[in-house]
Amino acid sequence: MEGEESKIDYAKVWNAYLTAWKTRGVEGRITAHDLCMLVAVHFVLLAVVCVTSLVLASDMKAKNFQIVVNLCAWAVLGTSARIIVPAIVRRLHDTGRSASCLPPFLVVLVLAILAFGLRINLMISILIGLIAVCLLFRLVYILAQKGQEGYNQYGPEPCASAGNSVTK
Repeated sequence: MEGEESKIDYAKVWNAYLTAWKTRGVEGRITAHDLCMLVAVHFVLLAVVCVTSLVLASDMKAKNFQIVVNLCAWAVLGTSARIIVPAIVRRLHDTGRSASCLPPFLVVLVLAILAFGLRINLMISILIGLIAVCLLFRLVYILAQKGQEGYNQYGPEPCASAGNSVTK
């Protein structure tokens, strides 16, 4: 089957996204490809919602417009925490790692957001931002690694589960 391209089944992508909304825990595993599809769908939907909100709010006064922008920012953060973080934990499980390596990434990310948002000393903000970017690249590197084959301490291999993958 070399040379055969995998086609994306958009119905499966959407169902996987909806399943991620319904999933409450972080148990199990997810492939790197499925995580990428989940993140892509999530951020496309958020972009559509935010752009639509901003276009509709563009006729408002500056103060009301700022409220809409802030609500969009909180929607992005809240829904991302609800969808993306558990999926990242399941991806870490697939690579054989526990979620205990995730808090440093989240702490530095929150510090970077606070440093830039609160307009703390510029040098400190830049330093925290650089650390956050380095840690983000490290996390992406970890998440892009091949998952462990077969059963590991977090469950069966995701591709082995019936209908789990979003590619044909």
